[in-house]
Amino acid sequence: KNQALLEREQMRAQVQSLARALKREQERQVSKARAEAEALRVEYLAKEERFVLDGDRSLLKTIKDELDALRRPPGQPATFQPAQPPDARLPSPGAYGAETRAQSGAQSGSESRHGGEDGEAESELQRLRSERDELLQSGQYQPGDPVIQHLDEHILRAERTLYGA
Repeated sequence: KNQALLEREQMRAQVQSLARALKREQERQVSKARAEAEALRVEYLAKEERFVLDGDRSLLKTIKDELDALRRPPGQPATFQPAQPPDARLPSPGAYGAETRAQSGAQSGSESRHGGEDGEAESELQRLRSERDELLQSGQYQPGDPVIQHLDEHILRAERTLYGA
């Protein structure tokens, strides 16, 4: 009878040992799955960030090209072609709705007072302000974002050029 109890106790110890080993293996697999999921999440976020940055770069290049075109003397042909940003949520400069055109149309009275070049500069200033406001109102950008800061710099330059400040 002692032999049977001893064997039974050994079997119980082996089953408990196997149960602990199984539990450790399951925990290891769950931990591995979590690590893989986290790696995929980080990879997705990195790809999303690159996508947004590519759109921002495209937008900044478009703004720079437009400003370069405005700085060109009137006699020079414009080689500027506005590029469409790959990110559809970013508005492309110059492709505004009727409300933006109406806002800039409200400035036309002051444009006629300042003459052609000042009117164009004032129109560009209004366009830059409008674009900045649209980006901020979209909720996608905050005042500290590089795109907004870049627009602010262009707005300041345009104001200095226009008003001599």
